[in-house]
Amino acid sequence: MTIYNILFQGEIWDIEQEDYQNYFDNIKYFRYCSEIEIYQFGTAIVEVIKEEPIITQFIGKFEFVYNNHSLGFWFIPEYCSNFEFTCLGLKSIFRSFSIQKDLHQEFKLDTDLADLIIGK
Repeated sequence: MTIYNILFQGEIWDIEQEDYQNYFDNIKYFRYCSEIEIYQFGTAIVEVIKEEPIITQFIGKFEFVYNNHSLGFWFIPEYCSNFEFTCLGLKSIFRSFSIQKDLHQEFKLDTDLADLIIGK
């Protein structure tokens, strides 16, 4: 098994179909709120599984940006670095954004459920 350490310094994560297959059970909330950008800062452990690089752990933060304005950060500490849970947390954040969009509310970052999911 091949393992890499990767450093993210504010790269945008445009969630696409391969992310659906590798990290999420569906990406409908991400597509519905595609106007919100996700930027990654931190370090990741990537394992090559079946010739596909897969992030297994992430320590750092995600910034959520709408119309060039930061909505805030979601911090992932070392003791909560399992990337599978991080992805479930991201899905919950975007589900919250989707509800806000449906209700025509201003976007507000809510990480409470995401923090519970990762064990924070």
